[in-house]
Amino acid sequence: MRSRSYFLETLQEESSGKNVKSRRYFQSCDACGFQNSKTVGISKCPECGGTLNYRYDQGGKANVDGFPDKDLFGLWKYHKLLPIDDVRYCITLGEGATPLTTSIRLRAELGTAGRVMLKDETQNPTGTYKDRPAAMGVSKAIEIGSGKVIIASDGNAGPATAAYCARAGLKCFVLMPADTPVERNVQTILYGANLILIENSTVSDCIDLITDLSESYEWTHLTTAAAVNPYHFEGTKTIAFEIAEDLEWNTPDWVVMPAGGAGLSAAVWKGFLEIMEAGIITELPRILAVQAEGCAPLVKAFKEGKKKVERWENPSTLAKAISVPFPLDGELVLRAIRDSGGSAISVSDVEMVRAAGVMARLEGIFAEPTGAASVAGLAKALEEGIISKKESVVALVTGTGLKEITSFGKLLQSPKTIGRDISDLKNILDR
Repeated sequence: MRSRSYFLETLQEESSGKNVKSRRYFQSCDACGFQNSKTVGISKCPECGGTLNYRYDQGGKANVDGFPDKDLFGLWKYHKLLPIDDVRYCITLGEGATPLTTSIRLRAELGTAGRVMLKDETQNPTGTYKDRPAAMGVSKAIEIGSGKVIIASDGNAGPATAAYCARAGLKCFVLMPADTPVERNVQTILYGANLILIENSTVSDCIDLITDLSESYEWTHLTTAAAVNPYHFEGTKTIAFEIAEDLEWNTPDWVVMPAGGAGLSAAVWKGFLEIMEAGIITELPRILAVQAEGCAPLVKAFKEGKKKVERWENPSTLAKAISVPFPLDGELVLRAIRDSGGSAISVSDVEMVRAAGVMARLEGIFAEPTGAASVAGLAKALEEGIISKKESVVALVTGTGLKEITSFGKLLQSPKTIGRDISDLKNILDR
């Protein structure tokens, strides 16, 4: 069996000898029906201003023969349902193909009889699921001949995009709030990106700055929101493909995931819909979106029955990666939650930190507070009866705790320190 490193080293070389092209794709506006079939994607409909979604000519399962492509690895083996003309343009660091593990000990801790599975996105090259949209977006930038990329980030998408731009040789600008954890800044700088920290800002403010400048500069905007980056959903949706494939083309009852900008939930739902339309799966999961109590505009809109999300004033949470006051993909995610028969829930910082500790101790997965939000949300949803104790669940662990070492260090008790005395060591071991 070929290894991850084999595919990492040979994707471009191996595919250069054969004409591996994606199925025809186009962008479509759900509101007015406008279509864009050009190679270059656009984020907004020129007719009505709505967000455009990629569609694929599938025509049933027969027209997606060879999906997934067993000659390729990770994200790119799903190229027939990705908006790339030729896999020779693909930039990869070995993203995707992350573990889906059944969690026996965590299930017992949660007190549920249903199957609990963790989709461990911390195993991606830069430590978060954001490597998926970064791989897709940077590959598309190469395909359309773009020489530079810009992105607004809360600390995960920025480093990921910087890494893939480094691999591709593209110039990269990253805007992040000035209070972004230092680990994320270091990552971004080491990958060679131009990091610009914005004082007294949120990631929504950083997005606004880029949007105001977009017409003045020729760059590819890869902020992970469909409202500004048409390629974001396409890389992210491969999480759904992997879950279904790992379950032998079946689906769980629920998929639980953190929500900040909210694109993750909408993209994963899109992925399930596409393979349903292709006849590959026969049932759809329900979506549970989890936000931090200190920044929960999506949960507020869902509970109030609204179709639009309002900006959250004065966000305050340890989970910086989901501290997004105005989720640009909020309307899409509200629709996905409701169409799936799902729900939205908020959890406290204490609950997220506790979930991170439980997951590390019981499953050996070290997640940042945002990455543990799904497990915290699952626990709360079980308590409140949103999810029954007989239903199967996949919880997405979206990011590694290695990006929050300083923050976790402040919360943990100091380890025991002893002298070089065997009796002192025995005293501790015998307790």
